[in-house]
Amino acid sequence: MIYLHHVTITTGHSRRSSRADASDEAIAAVAAWIQAALRQPGPVPLMPPFGDYVAQALTTDGALVVTLYGRAPQVGPRLPLVSMAVATRSRHGRDLWDVLLKGAPRALPHLARPPAPWCAVTVHPTAPSDLEALSWAADFELVVAWAWITRHPDIRGVA
Repeated sequence: MIYLHHVTITTGHSRRSSRADASDEAIAAVAAWIQAALRQPGPVPLMPPFGDYVAQALTTDGALVVTLYGRAPQVGPRLPLVSMAVATRSRHGRDLWDVLLKGAPRALPHLARPPAPWCAVTVHPTAPSDLEALSWAADFELVVAWAWITRHPDIRGVA
């Protein structure tokens, strides 16, 4: 069985999860959202019931990077809440891990890159502006990661 290493690089919190931790329905909905988000430039609304939120997705060297933004304020731009990177193989995340640690606000530089697959998360300093989103963001990160991982049928051990 393969496990996802879910690490928050701004706090050091780490969790190992199995594919069973994300429902098939959630993965299917998020996989469709990822496909749509990768085809469009800029942030894209999330699926219901989170349609007030947007996120931007891009790929780099086989890895997925997603930034979740808060609700639209009455004045000013949407604020970034969390950014996540998902590497399905060690070669996908080799350089990305270093970029994340160097570029993330308040990242813990001593963290070692976990074995792939992994999902590394940066909590932005603006995240406390939307505590409601923070209550479900970790679950969203987990489902995004498994949706990205399971789209690659050549990864052994993924059921």
